[in-house]
Amino acid sequence: MLKLFKGSQPALIIIIPLLTGLIWLKSFLQPTEFELTYDLYEMPLWDILNTFLGNNVIIRKISAIILLIVNALWLSRINTKFILVKARTYLPTLFYGFICSSFLPLQDLNPALIAVTLFIQAVNLMFESYKEEKLSYKYFESALLISCASLFYAPAALFMVIVWIGLSILKTPRWRDWIFTIIGFIFPYIFILTILYFTDTDIPGYFSNFIVNFKITRGFDYLGSVEIIYFSFLLLLILVASGTMIGVYQGLKIYARIYYRVFFWIFLFTMGIFFGLYNRSFELIYFSALPVSYLLTFYFYSIRSRLIGEILFSIFIGLIIVVEVMG
Repeated sequence: MLKLFKGSQPALIIIIPLLTGLIWLKSFLQPTEFELTYDLYEMPLWDILNTFLGNNVIIRKISAIILLIVNALWLSRINTKFILVKARTYLPTLFYGFICSSFLPLQDLNPALIAVTLFIQAVNLMFESYKEEKLSYKYFESALLISCASLFYAPAALFMVIVWIGLSILKTPRWRDWIFTIIGFIFPYIFILTILYFTDTDIPGYFSNFIVNFKITRGFDYLGSVEIIYFSFLLLLILVASGTMIGVYQGLKIYARIYYRVFFWIFLFTMGIFFGLYNRSFELIYFSALPVSYLLTFYFYSIRSRLIGEILFSIFIGLIIVVEVMG
C-alpha cells in the first residue's frame, strides 16, 4: 500500500478522496451527538452559516467532507510548490484526510474546519514571502485570514502567534511588517464594530460573549480505548519520524529547513494549547495534523527499509479502520 500511495499517479486524486469518504460512511449512517467546545458561544460568521444550513445533516456532512478533501489536496499542492519532499506525492493528502477523519464527532461541518482552511492559506502566503527582502504585504493578508478564521472559531485568534513566528523565521522583519500584521488582524473586527454601532447593538455585551470560547477545559473522558490506542500509535510514529528528521535536518536545503522550522512551531504551539489549556477542544487536530502530515510524508518517503515502512503504514491504516468501526 505504501508503494501505491507514495506515487503521484493522477488516479490517487480520486482514490484518496474516495477512501476518506469511506471513513466518513459510519457518521452518515449513524450520526453521533457530541458537544464540542465551540458550541459554547457561536462566533458571528459561524452563527450566520450555521443558521443558514440549519439541521440538514446530509448537506452539512457533504460540505464538511468536501472542504476537508480540498484542504488535504492543497497540502500536496504546497509540497509540490515549495519542495518539502523531493518528489511529487499525495501522501500529505492521505495523512491529513485520514488523521482529521479519525475522530467520529468531528465528521461534521464545524467552525474549526473552516478556520483551518483559512489558516492553511495563511501558511501558504507566509511561505511565499521567503527571501522577500522588501516590505511584504503577505503578512497583512495572513493576519487578515487568521482574523477571519477567528470569526468562525474563536481560538483561531491564538494562531496570530504563528504569523509572528513565521515573520521572524522567513524574512528579516521591519517594524512596518509587525504593524501590518496587527492592522490585518483588527481590520475584520473594525468592520464588525461598525455594523454593531449602526444597528445599536450592545457592543461590550456582544464581545463579552466571545470570552466564553476561551474557557479552560480539562479531561480526556471523551476518548475511548480504541481511540487512545490509535493516537498512541500516531504519537509513536511522530516520535520516530521526528528522530529521522533530526538526523537528516542539517543535510536539507536551507529553504526546506526554514519551512520545517515553521511547521515545528505550529505543532508545538498547537500541542501547547491543547494539553495546557483546552483538553476538550479536540478540533485542534485540524491544525496539528498540518505539520504532522508533512513530517510523516517525509519519513515514509525516505525510509530505507521497505518492509518496516509497509508494516507501519499498514498498522496506521488498520487502526483507522478499527477506530471507525468500533469508535
